[in-house]
Amino acid sequence: MSSLENKYRCRFNEIITQRTSSHVYKKYEIIIYRYFTELVIYIALLVPHSNILNSQSHLIIIMFNPMIKLKQSETLKRKRPVKAGNIINATPHSIHLYSKDKKKMLMVLESEGFYIRMKSEPQIFLYTIDIDDISMDVNSEQDFTGLMDQSGKDLDVKQLFDGEKLENMYIVAWPVLEYVKKNYSMYSDRFFTPDSGPQGGVRDSGGRIIGTINLIQ
Repeated sequence: MSSLENKYRCRFNEIITQRTSSHVYKKYEIIIYRYFTELVIYIALLVPHSNILNSQSHLIIIMFNPMIKLKQSETLKRKRPVKAGNIINATPHSIHLYSKDKKKMLMVLESEGFYIRMKSEPQIFLYTIDIDDISMDVNSEQDFTGLMDQSGKDLDVKQLFDGEKLENMYIVAWPVLEYVKKNYSMYSDRFFTPDSGPQGGVRDSGGRIIGTINLIQ
């Protein structure tokens, strides 16, 4: 994805977020919505100096996109019904979902055997520190460059929603969620990560995370 295309995708998602409320789309609505998004970006790429994504571009989107819902007064607390079969645990580990009081385990989402990982550039050695008689190397932070599957094969997020996969949602590791939000913003509402923080994380008597009561997006 070119930097220009990514810029347009981010801007388009920004406009949609500002102008609409959350909405659970039907299958045909999602198809129309995504094709329309691709059309807008395609036109913008053909005419690099156009103002299609300027501050007034929401008018174009509202005129031509039947999916836009201008319900500004709608409450922020919404339910989003999802079939268990459409939730894919794309991590190597089981995910345990608990009740809100953190006392009862409600469901276990087993790993599907397919999981999404981050690609990164080799880390750079900086220096060594000595902790008593142990020497530890200090390297630069990871520079993430893309996504890959469990076999190390490059992964394009668009492929995760082909055909019958259109309604799937994926639970992934935190770095994967952040990468998708930054680089594939139009699909970001389809990715979650377990909440392991003080509010959502469930711990055993030893302080180890054993589950969650929330998902993060």
